[in-house]
Amino acid sequence: MKRFEYRVGENVLIFRFGITSNKKIAPNNKISIGQVYTFSIAQFEHIQKGGDIMGIFDHDESCCLDCPLRKSNNNGKLTCYTNKWPQARGFAAMIRSVIRKYKGCENIPHIPQDLPAEILEECRGKYIRWGTYGEPVFTPFHWMQAINNVAFSYTGYTHQYAKEEYYPYSLYLMASTHSIFERAMANKLGWLCFTSTSDSIGDLVCPASNESGFKTTCFKCGLCSGIMGKGDKNIQILLH
Repeated sequence: MKRFEYRVGENVLIFRFGITSNKKIAPNNKISIGQVYTFSIAQFEHIQKGGDIMGIFDHDESCCLDCPLRKSNNNGKLTCYTNKWPQARGFAAMIRSVIRKYKGCENIPHIPQDLPAEILEECRGKYIRWGTYGEPVFTPFHWMQAINNVAFSYTGYTHQYAKEEYYPYSLYLMASTHSIFERAMANKLGWLCFTSTSDSIGDLVCPASNESGFKTTCFKCGLCSGIMGKGDKNIQILLH
């Protein structure tokens, strides 16, 4: 496993390369993939001070921005699929490891202007999962562009589709929407959409989902890759 960490404003951007146990993502546990996480400095400080594991979701404002599934946007309810104990335990372990590496979260290096060659080489020929946790738009756009150009495939989602400064990311990310109305707005702004909803809205059902019978994996599919990626359709999935 290799990992690279950088501070971006009030957040920490982490690139992690290694085996995934998520069968929805990759076909078997022999495939090394790249996953990108964004945690807030507040989450690092919470863990550094010995805070409880599930408490990291109380400090998600700067890394999740205005995501409607963020805990603080839902009166303290855990509605995001990442807000579960197994994920939280893994996130906390990763945060502790980074803190040990730098002997404190305050020593994490700031992100450089240029994409390090070592990261680019690690991404070459791999599946890249943007936004395994947190908003992927904290990755510099030119970094994302260079990485996706050498990757085998990639997927990613953002709730920031309505903000003009993030329009360029529509090339590589899907707008994460939650209704037919949000989908229509995002489409009008030039995005392809991944809509999680409790109702069928007539879009292609995610081929790597339970409701499609897990026809494939995200690694093989790669449809959720923006307007420059493999797909040209809006995708939907039932709330999970």
